[in-house]
This record gives sequence, structure tokens and C-alpha cells, in this order.
Amino acid sequence: MKSASQSIESGKLNFFKVLNLGIAQIVLWGGSYFLLSVLAKDIIAEMSWSYQQVYGCLSLALLVSGLLLPLVGRTIQQTDRNAVLLFSGLVMAMGLIIIGSSSNFLMFASGWVIIGTAMAMVYMMHCLLQLVKDTIST
Repeated sequence: MKSASQSIESGKLNFFKVLNLGIAQIVLWGGSYFLLSVLAKDIIAEMSWSYQQVYGCLSLALLVSGLLLPLVGRTIQQTDRNAVLLFSGLVMAMGLIIIGSSSNFLMFASGWVIIGTAMAMVYMMHCLLQLVKDTIST
């Protein structure tokens, strides 16, 4: 088994894996962390919630993400396939659907908890761990 640096030096780091990883990071983090920078004003106006409530849900998502990071890291290390990364998009979509269809604050906050779970699944270091793991095994 080669080390990560040997695999990278020998050119086995697949360009398309890196490109796909970059696109996934942009789309999934754009759909979570940066979502409120575009939509918060409209959400506050339409739902009559306070600024603190809306942005507090983003803080809640970051808290959930931080709490789940060790578990996600261990899961990635213990599995042979990159199932965590594959399912992160589905988890993110589920959270976004719940947020988009929320009619009350509890539903809105629940959507952000699910998004926090997806954020942990696509944390950059975990994605890089999976990339290195794939590179070493090939």
C-alpha cells in the first residue's frame, strides 16, 4: 500500500475526482452555509420571524455539524466506498425541501438540523480524506 504522497507524486490523483469534489463542495456549501445571505431578508419578511431566529438556525446547523464531525470521520475511515459523500446531497436536498415548505418555525429549525447533518457529511477535510483513501487504494 502506497502513502498518499507517493500516489500523488506518481500522478494517480484523478483530475475528475478532484473536479467533482470541488463542484460538490461549491454546490452543497452554497446551498447551506451561504443560503441565508441571499434569502434571509425575504424569509424574515414573509414569515415574520426575527433576524435572530433565522440566523440562529444557521448557528444550530453549524452546531449539529460540529457535533457530528467525529462520527462522520470515523464512518468514512471504516467504509470502503464513499457512501457518506454520495448520500450527502440527498440529505442536503431533504433539508432544503423542509426549509422551503416550512410553515412554522419548528419545521424551519428542523430543516436546518438536517442541513447541519449534511454539512458534516461534506466537510472539506472529510472529502479530502476520502480522496486520499481512494488514491491510495488504486
